[in-house]
Amino acid sequence: MNLVAKEYLACRTDHQGVLILSEFAGAAAELAEATLVNPLDTQELTDAIAQALTMPADEQRRKMKTMQRRLTDYDVTCWVNDFLQQLTAAKEQQTTERNKFITRPTRLHMIHRYRVAHKRHLFLDYDGTLVPFARFPQDAKPDAALLNLLTALGSDPRNSVTVISGRETATLEEWFGQLPINLVAEHGAAVKRIGRGWQYAGEIDQGWKPEVRPTLDMFVKRCPGSFVEEKMHTLAWHYRNVDPDLGFARSRELIENLHLFIRNANLQVIDGNKVIEVRVSGVDKGAAARHFLDEDPADFVLAIGDDKTDEDMFRALADRAVTIKVGDGHSAAQNSLPSQRDVIRLLTDFAAASAATADAPPRNGLVGADQEKAA
Repeated sequence: MNLVAKEYLACRTDHQGVLILSEFAGAAAELAEATLVNPLDTQELTDAIAQALTMPADEQRRKMKTMQRRLTDYDVTCWVNDFLQQLTAAKEQQTTERNKFITRPTRLHMIHRYRVAHKRHLFLDYDGTLVPFARFPQDAKPDAALLNLLTALGSDPRNSVTVISGRETATLEEWFGQLPINLVAEHGAAVKRIGRGWQYAGEIDQGWKPEVRPTLDMFVKRCPGSFVEEKMHTLAWHYRNVDPDLGFARSRELIENLHLFIRNANLQVIDGNKVIEVRVSGVDKGAAARHFLDEDPADFVLAIGDDKTDEDMFRALADRAVTIKVGDGHSAAQNSLPSQRDVIRLLTDFAAASAATADAPPRNGLVGADQEKAA
């Protein structure tokens, strides 16, 4: 399909004619002047044919010349050189990211630092970090093993554990409200410290939602399997259950539409893992994590996350924490773990280190971290 479209353009030496092209074709990104359509939408295709039949000759010539000039400039030699350069860059990037994966010596050193620390703070993302992703958000409930692990970590008097998530307050309260841990909802919009109630980041403005919601609902209709989730400070469009190619194409289109729509509003668009979120500006995981550490400094800080929203936390804690990205891909984190299961294994090692330190007999009149430091 890509070559047929380009051959058509090359043959139109009179600079007349209109190219109607599927938006799913690879050439669509290169031939933006074509009339792009969803070939599965019969009405859109009908409208495109009608538009092509009535397009003025001068507009046809302008679009045709632009696309023909692009084909001439970006010939096969240029394409091959560009392809090879990108391939080389991708391999270099893979090597760089692979070097971030935690090795056994790095893991042992990290556990040692955890064991000897006087005060520790663990910032843990939820979806994709503590639990695997589910088709629907409500299905990703914590199991008994995870709750026991978080309880064990939170019960260590030297630990301050914070689940810092994009989830809304009601869900986090239901799942973790009775655990000895801190909770951060909607990427920092609401915070609950152990033994206290929920505190919100300023007055909750809901006035923008009726203006943004219709755009998200329109994309639900255009993208079967997607759905909208409404939170206190956030509207989220999920497309995890959509065909990957269609979901990605629609998500790019939605982001572009939202950026144009909110450019003069105090809102920001977050491109997450199979989710596009619109939220109030100035609220992020990095600011929330820094606030915790400013109030209660620690000599061992760990931050783990898998999403683009966690990059704020990685950057904010770059000089104060061990930061870990779950999965591959470029990240501001210093280290990487291959999967969510590896996160659980690491946290289990931390819990075992806490138990071993607590059970160790005192030596030289010292206990806990002081004993390890002396040793």
